[in-house]
Amino acid sequence: MRAVLSAGMACALSVLAFAGVSARAGAASGDTWTLAPSANGMFSVETPCTEAEVVGFRSLPDEMVPELKFIPGSRVVCRRGQVILVAAEVGDPDYPKTGLSVFDSIVEQAKGDKTAEGTPTITTLNGRRAFVNRQGKDAMLAQTGFVEIDRGRIIMLIAGVQADSGLSVKDQGALIDRFYSSVKVTGK
Repeated sequence: MRAVLSAGMACALSVLAFAGVSARAGAASGDTWTLAPSANGMFSVETPCTEAEVVGFRSLPDEMVPELKFIPGSRVVCRRGQVILVAAEVGDPDYPKTGLSVFDSIVEQAKGDKTAEGTPTITTLNGRRAFVNRQGKDAMLAQTGFVEIDRGRIIMLIAGVQADSGLSVKDQGALIDRFYSSVKVTGK
């Protein structure tokens, strides 16, 4: 589990590095949020980015971090100032019909990981099973999570806010919560 969560945070940092860091920009709850569907139509999320910004980030490579293989056309990326939000489909639609699902495998790994940091939680998001892990350090919040689509596929959610974002920890948490609560599976 630690490797999956670490890969998720590495992905967020890779996107920030790849995209460059811009001046501080608001991404607080009062900003305008836009519904951003994945290009493959599997899910949608709300982000504080415009539709043009989300479309612009589709040109980033699907394999930003070697350990993660996003399903092509499934990624939504929003970078606004020191805030990065990523949602992408991971898995295999032809996953075996027996044994643990991809989601259950992640939960089992998390239960056995005594070195995991953060606050791992099993919950539901819009009626789907979800696993989230929020981590905070030096006035900076990050959260990695997984929402079950089916036995073999999940939506991986990554949210990170740099300490110099100008947002309080409370506002960072509200931003991350809004992003996570907006995810909806729309395809099959």
